[in-house]
Amino acid sequence: MLLVAVAGVVLGTGIMLRRAFAYQQVARLYAIKEGEHRALMGFYTAQSKDWAAKGDEHTATGYLAEARHYRMQAEHWAALRRKYERAVRCPWLQVRPDPPQVICHPPG
Repeated sequence: MLLVAVAGVVLGTGIMLRRAFAYQQVARLYAIKEGEHRALMGFYTAQSKDWAAKGDEHTATGYLAEARHYRMQAEHWAALRRKYERAVRCPWLQVRPDPPQVICHPPG
């Protein structure tokens, strides 16, 4: 009886470790995507400020819309990253399916 209990604990631990590793890989992927989108957001924000300083509000507004788009995308990836970082810490809990990515294109 004790042998069966020990085997169950060993097998359960192995499953949890594999899940945690898989969740960690997903969290890393989402962290990379978040970083890429935050970098693009920074680029477009800077471009918007530059064009506004030059007096071209139309172009500045377009760049600002792009920056907002990338901010929304970065927030999406950040939420998914946090979800999977939590799953790494608690691999025995259920992980809900990821929501669809919100793809919105700025006007223009």
